[in-house]
Amino acid sequence: MIGTAWGMHMCKQKSVSLGSLLLVTLFFVPAVLANTDSHPRAVSLSFVEGTVIARRPGSPNWARAALNMPIEEGVSIATARHSFAEVQFEDGSTVRVGELSRVDFMQMGSAPHSGYVNHLNLAVGFATINIISKRHDEYVLTASGASLLPHGKTEFRADLSHSHLRVEVFKGRVQAADSSRSAQLGRNQVLACDYSARSDFHVTDTIQMDAWDRWVKMRDRQASLAAYSVPAPGMYDWENGLMPFGGMGQLPAALAEDGF
Repeated sequence: MIGTAWGMHMCKQKSVSLGSLLLVTLFFVPAVLANTDSHPRAVSLSFVEGTVIARRPGSPNWARAALNMPIEEGVSIATARHSFAEVQFEDGSTVRVGELSRVDFMQMGSAPHSGYVNHLNLAVGFATINIISKRHDEYVLTASGASLLPHGKTEFRADLSHSHLRVEVFKGRVQAADSSRSAQLGRNQVLACDYSARSDFHVTDTIQMDAWDRWVKMRDRQASLAAYSVPAPGMYDWENGLMPFGGMGQLPAALAEDGF
């Protein structure tokens, strides 16, 4: 009797333990799945002119970037003199990178509201971002100490050279902020800041179009005439798909001398 009672007691304890484990599993699994990025990205290098190089996530090595290579989290894109690049996102938004520039794709994930989160960093040079989002995608560009957050359909340009930041807004609105200040920029407004001198945000209405802006306008016209083909994620071979620029080595000396 004692053995039977003890066995029933152990079975009951085991049932309670298994039940508790089941409840814990049912409680935590949905939370884990909710935080899992189950949406493969289809972001690609949609245009290359001149010498454009890329660095894969976690690697110190640079190599020649090929047209239509996928852009994933941790990738960096850099350009040589007289060279330009364009990256296109799922919603048709683009970031266009000027010569002697580098853009890092810091975060490329999914947001809780089913949109995408795109956190880019302008390390040096200049880039123009055109946001035509039709969903709840989030874009943010950091440059030096500032974060630039576009709202809605927006096109803006950021220049960074020796801690001098300049932001020009061609359409839409951009919220600029750092650890101590913020500014709301509207169409045709310009923000300038010298981070080496810890100067304030200086906002004016003096946009000056140059050769890069004209190139971007030309790309806008070209894009309206042709549809982009975006490769499926995972179809790009980092080891064999990149054409070597002096081999799979460090950043070329010519680019390193220009501040990379």
